[in-house]
Amino acid sequence: MNATLLRQPISNLTVQDLKTIIEEIIERKLSEYSYDPDAGLELRPEVAQELERSMRETSKGIRGPDATEVSKHLGLSW
Repeated sequence: MNATLLRQPISNLTVQDLKTIIEEIIERKLSEYSYDPDAGLELRPEVAQELERSMRETSKGIRGPDATEVSKHLGLSW
């Protein structure tokens, strides 16, 4: 980011300068959210198979139990 722009009062910035600053800040924040701490790690074969099965069922409209059912089964309360 242009350090000169950041040192100026907002009232001295052009609309384009302000847009540039905002776009760069948003881009930086979005890149922080897209960080994947598990990148490069491998899934165990049985986990990969379960994920593939779940994705196939979801694509067919088959849904698993909802959160209320799962929490009741586990004895949790919301």
